Amino acid sequence: MFLKVKSVSLTKYVFNFSMWPIKRYIYFYCMNFTDKWTFWLVILDFDSGTAKYTIEEIGKVNTIKNLYQYYHRLPQISEIKRNTGKYASIGFFKGAIKPAWEDSANKNGASHQFRVKEDIVNGVWRNLLLSASSNELNSKLQPQQNNKICGLMVSPKKERGEYAIEIWVSSDEPPNPSFAEYICELVNSADGQLKPTDVRFQPHKNH
Repeated sequence: MFLKVKSVSLTKYVFNFSMWPIKRYIYFYCMNFTDKWTFWLVILDFDSGTAKYTIEEIGKVNTIKNLYQYYHRLPQISEIKRNTGKYASIGFFKGAIKPAWEDSANKNGASHQFRVKEDIVNGVWRNLLLSASSNELNSKLQPQQNNKICGLMVSPKKERGEYAIEIWVSSDEPPNPSFAEYICELVNSADGQLKPTDVRFQPHKNH
């Protein structure tokens, strides 16, 4: 199965289909993911003095074709900026899971958080989308058998030129150290310089 290919290798070819033999291209392009995934828009508004957020569904994907279409139709992550009092985040979550701590799939979970620079955020986001949708990212959580990937979040930070990325998981158990190493592998394949110590683990209940 082509989705078994390591995601870092996958990202080098999946958006350059001209490099693929035609039969492999057709098979992979139309192949269904194991799970459906949903893109979300999250708006945080601080204008009233207290933080309020709204969540809107953008659309669902279940094949690499759908993912490819949304990736090119949505604004590039580097085009999303933080305005005074309000900013937008993009989420990519499994099935019907919403990018909210209150969601039943997230309430006992946590997130792996790190920052990247504007000049590499688009490539990092692409790598994470591919790794999550192919279940490669989920496989790296093992041997934490009860832990699963819930979704991804990306948002601009106050510090100009930086973006926060969060990988949400279903369990707040202490993470497998090798998971942070894999995150670095994905980031650094997009010309980043992330170290495992740059990845912060944050249980949702501590917010």
